[in-house]
Amino acid sequence: MVEEKELIKLLHMNLEWDKVLGIIEMHRVGGIGWLNLNKYFFNDNKNRCKFPRLYKFLKNSYSAQKLRAEEHLKYTSLVCLALTENNISYVLLKGLSLSEYVYNDLGLRDFNDNDILVHPNDIEKAKNIIMNLGYEQGETKHYTKIIKSNRKEQLVRKLSSHEIIPLIRDVSGSEIFLTQHIIDLHFSVNLMTKERSNNITTEFLSSSRSITIKGNQIQILNKENLLIFLTEHFYKEAISYRDVTMYKDLLLYKLCDIYYLINKNHIDWDYILEFANKNNFEKQLYFALVYVQEAFNTATLTTIINKLDVRENFFDDNVYYYDSSDIAFTYNSGSLIERMFDIDKPKRKVFSPQK
Repeated sequence: MVEEKELIKLLHMNLEWDKVLGIIEMHRVGGIGWLNLNKYFFNDNKNRCKFPRLYKFLKNSYSAQKLRAEEHLKYTSLVCLALTENNISYVLLKGLSLSEYVYNDLGLRDFNDNDILVHPNDIEKAKNIIMNLGYEQGETKHYTKIIKSNRKEQLVRKLSSHEIIPLIRDVSGSEIFLTQHIIDLHFSVNLMTKERSNNITTEFLSSSRSITIKGNQIQILNKENLLIFLTEHFYKEAISYRDVTMYKDLLLYKLCDIYYLINKNHIDWDYILEFANKNNFEKQLYFALVYVQEAFNTATLTTIINKLDVRENFFDDNVYYYDSSDIAFTYNSGSLIERMFDIDKPKRKVFSPQK
């Protein structure tokens, strides 16, 4: 393949390796990088990277991610079991579910917390069940301290977001990598907004599927709903000024999630297109699939993209303040790939400060 030859060629060149390592780490693709080295570079003993330290960097990334994911699993499985025993319908979003279901390897995907979706009618009961397992509600500070939330803060988050304030358990005394185990408890799939579509949450929960991770049974989204959720996640963070300032907006690992999911499974695109049209998700789907096609240099999604009911040449070039139509700034030029790897995005001058 052309990509394989290009990879081998680049690894034999004197690149700016400090930038390469920084980009890999920022975009959280160290585990996938190690996979590709093993598959396409180490298969020929004549290959030798100009920067051999890359081997150790990627191997360490993969190994650390795998061990950290196993530590996550120890606690996440207990939370899921407690929800099941108390008749709370749930699905585990992203994180462990992607590591196992999409990548089939706990070392290939990095994540910091564990997102769980429950019905809004069950949110308080689910929260209390989890807190009885030793969790506190608050915000993490440097992943070492927990800043407990007060009643007002909890109410404001619940009214203005898709999730409650995180539930956090201190595990620093018993784990190597994790200092805290964090549960983000979602009650809506309309991310980063106070808008609610309870019918979608109900549909996602009712059509969930069960997988087993190292002997632990976990409920996850079916592949079509997972794809829908991942496109929503990518789109909402891509156009969020808050996420731009935190260097979280256009990260490659999110596109890898979508790309690997699509290539791993037969996707029922008729269902997805019908869902997007019925629930006003076409913009998110269009945005994410165009990015996937651009990032992976593939035309395989063109037919699907053309079936989406969006205006001709639609693309959202704006970045917005949280849950608002107020524009922080607009991309006036540059390819989609250039936007992804533009480290200076947080320095952009905004049109006006948020009111």
